[in-house]
Amino acid sequence: MEEIRRTKGKVLNRDQIKYIAVILMALNHIANIFLKEGTVPFLLLRNLGYFTAPVMCYFLVEGYYYTHSRKQYGQRLLLFALLSQSPFQIAFGEGQSWRLVRGNMILTLFICFLILVCLDERHVLPAAALIFLTAFCDWGMSAPLMVILFRNSRMNQKKRMRDFFIASLVLFEEGYMEAAGAAGIRILYAFWECSAVLLAGIVIVYLYNGEKGSSGSEFSRWFFYIFYPAHLLLLGVMRLIMLV
Repeated sequence: MEEIRRTKGKVLNRDQIKYIAVILMALNHIANIFLKEGTVPFLLLRNLGYFTAPVMCYFLVEGYYYTHSRKQYGQRLLLFALLSQSPFQIAFGEGQSWRLVRGNMILTLFICFLILVCLDERHVLPAAALIFLTAFCDWGMSAPLMVILFRNSRMNQKKRMRDFFIASLVLFEEGYMEAAGAAGIRILYAFWECSAVLLAGIVIVYLYNGEKGSSGSEFSRWFFYIFYPAHLLLLGVMRLIMLV
């Protein structure tokens, strides 16, 4: 009876939440690559994509502590981080240049994986160096912040929504500084900027049932890895065609 009460209303499994996250991530990428900055469609799609980072950071922590093999988990992240860098360059490069943009999202997750290893082994200085390294990657230093928060609250569900709120404050501050006009307008803009992070928290805390997924979860696991470089390559090729 207690288990029924605990899971009542929690209707989404891990794979379903990840599918939502990757769709919103793709919309964010479409906005950043093809839409004019500052327009309503750009802001709508870009900000919806902010749902993805906290979700993936949360599941990185969950996966790290529940995987059967951390070594294989880390190797998988590293492999797809390397495979994704060229598509990331093509998608987000300037013109037809191959100038290094920044590290891709899976590389950020791999570095955060290493941060978890360092923290568990009490290697503070290497962890600090890795946190600094994420400043040159997608999602920046907000990713290790979220990972560390989720790591520290993984055994206390009551603190999870607090951690999503803390993570949202980073985007709130960025949105407030980015907006123009009166303070009230800037606050509204900043709240919209961080609302997807709060939505991610609501989904994880109140709708996630703790289950991996359906019987096809093995397909889903590989889909999430493959989708990232594949959709970036497609968007990047489309961007280059439009430049011709």
